[in-house]
Amino acid sequence: MRGLVVHIAVALVVTLALNGMIFAFGWNLNPTTRLRPSFAPPGPVIGAIWTILIAGMAASLWKLRSLRQSGLATGVVVLLAVCLGYPFYALASNSQWVGFAGNLVTLGLAAGLAWKSWPISRFAAVPLVAVTLWVSYATLIVIALLRG
Repeated sequence: MRGLVVHIAVALVVTLALNGMIFAFGWNLNPTTRLRPSFAPPGPVIGAIWTILIAGMAASLWKLRSLRQSGLATGVVVLLAVCLGYPFYALASNSQWVGFAGNLVTLGLAAGLAWKSWPISRFAAVPLVAVTLWVSYATLIVIALLRG
């Protein structure tokens, strides 16, 4: 159980630091975006959702490591890196297209990991399903921005 707490604590510290950077550098304010879709939540809500999702992925990582599922655990580390890197490759670049491409990669990775983890551990798979659902919704927001 101690390992689970450590995994989640580290993930939360990194996520909170990244959320702070996003707002400190103004990456949440894209000057090329004229109007946010009406179904897009405010930035702080998005940050809170990602904080919960990152904690869930950390719990998945811990569970897969404890089950000695090193291949799936490595996949979750890659997913975490892609998710935590999003502010740097999408928000900092102010490119909706880069964000869209990042969402597609994240979506494919999260869905694949959820699919492969489900028969092994529901505890590990459920947070990955949550990431898949959230990124699907976020991709709809990005598509609306691209069409706008």
